[in-house]
Order: sequence, then C-alpha cells, then structure tokens
Amino acid sequence: MTDFKAEDNTGTVPVQARHQVDLAALTAFMTTSVAGFEGPMTIEEFAGGQSNPTYLLTTPRRRYVLRRKPPGALLKSAHAVDREYKVLTGLADADVPTARTFALCTDDSVIGTWFYVMEYLDGRVIWDATHGPYTPQERFEIWDAANLAVAKLHSVDYKSVGLSDFGKESDYIARQLSRWGGQYEYTKTVDNPYMDNLLAYLPANIPSSNDCTIVHGDLQIANMMMHKDRFEVIGILDWELSTLGCPIADFAYLCRPYRDALRGVDVAALGIPYRASLC
Repeated sequence: MTDFKAEDNTGTVPVQARHQVDLAALTAFMTTSVAGFEGPMTIEEFAGGQSNPTYLLTTPRRRYVLRRKPPGALLKSAHAVDREYKVLTGLADADVPTARTFALCTDDSVIGTWFYVMEYLDGRVIWDATHGPYTPQERFEIWDAANLAVAKLHSVDYKSVGLSDFGKESDYIARQLSRWGGQYEYTKTVDNPYMDNLLAYLPANIPSSNDCTIVHGDLQIANMMMHKDRFEVIGILDWELSTLGCPIADFAYLCRPYRDALRGVDVAALGIPYRASLC
C-alpha cells in the first residue's frame, strides 16, 4: 500500500464553490462502478485552464482523475465528456499515450453533471515549451516527444479500435469552420468586421485532403503529460474536441507557436526543431 501526502498533489486547489460535488454520492458511485475502488476518498480540483472541471480523487491505495461537464448552460456539443471517455477507451490498447478509463456517469443526480473517472498519470505538464526554463537539448526532446505522440495518434486505424462511428470521415475542416462560425454568431455582443472577413475567407480557402484519422482537436504540448523524469509523453490530455477528421488540421494546432510565441525567433538557438522538420 502507498500512502499519499497532500503536498504531493501538486497543481491542485480546494474545490471551488461552483464546482462542489456530493462526496458521499460520488463515493457510492465509485464503489459500485470502479473495480477495486476502496474508500475513504478525498477530493481536490486541478488548477489550470480546463474547460471541463477536473478533480484529483485520493484514496489510501491509489489516485484517480475525474472530468465533468461544468454546471450551467452550455453551448451545443461543447464539454462532451462522454466523447472523451469513448475515445480514451477506444485507444486503451493502441500505441498512443493515454490514461486508462474506469467509468462513465450520465446520471446528473450523482454530482450534478455527466462525468467520467480515469487513471491518474504521475507526470508533469510542460506549460511553456518555447521560452520555459529548459536547455536547447531539453526543448528539442520536448518537441520531438510531442511530435512522436501525435504521429502515434494519427497512425491508429480508427475502425480497428471501434471508433468508426466517432465522426464523419470527410469535410472535417469545413465542419469545424461552420461550428466555430455558428458559435461566434451565437455569443457575439458587438459587430466585428475583421471576424466577418475571416469567416468569409476561411471557407473559401480550405486545403484539399482526403486523409482521415482520429484527431484530437486541440493539440499542444500543454495538453500532454510528460514523464516526470524524462521527456516522454505518457498521456495526451483534454480530448473534448476529438473526432474523426483531417490530420493536417490537427498537426497545425501543434504548430501554432510558430505563428505566435516563436514568430521572428531563432528557433535553432532555442533547440526547437524547424517547423518543416516536424512533418
């Protein structure tokens, strides 16, 4: 048996008032739905920018992670924790670094919204892979490890892992643009001619590709859990935007820093691979 200490739970805070859960009801669910679960259990909330509130569940024997929909009114198709659960479960036996899933709950009466429980990964998140406190060699290893994880994901035969119904096999970029445009129109409070021009330009300039893979939808190094002692991805995180789609678009997410944080920067001096070398 391993005894975990509160100070080991780095990156957590007391559960926010708006994200409180019924611990007794959650414990009852865990007891009946998660094989091997043994209480008592404590709960903390992970700090950070997750759009789906994420919690650390600690018992005398092990730790778990819980991801839930946030309370309140939500955009259509957003915060789809059931889709996260489905893709993670499908990838369990594939050569892709992911956390193992244990249970999905679609009964709002337990903690107020849908949620799922998955494995706790004992690693670290690299929040700043461009200008963080790393040597050039370490930065190269970080980016190389991230690129390898993406390549593994895009190499999975989605049909063989039971995800052939996880999304449409064509027109991914067009569908994304349509969804983003609809969400923008739904939430905007003032007119913005620059956004109007962009929403007209992008659908008319979609790259041509017939490739289809499982796509993450928000690939970035900050959405990956690295091994705590070496630069190896042990888990790709935050799968709420995942579906079937064009891997080119997915890969472009990983390359976003080249267009902002690394614009005009000597990437070779930082040890970061040139964008072309990642392909």
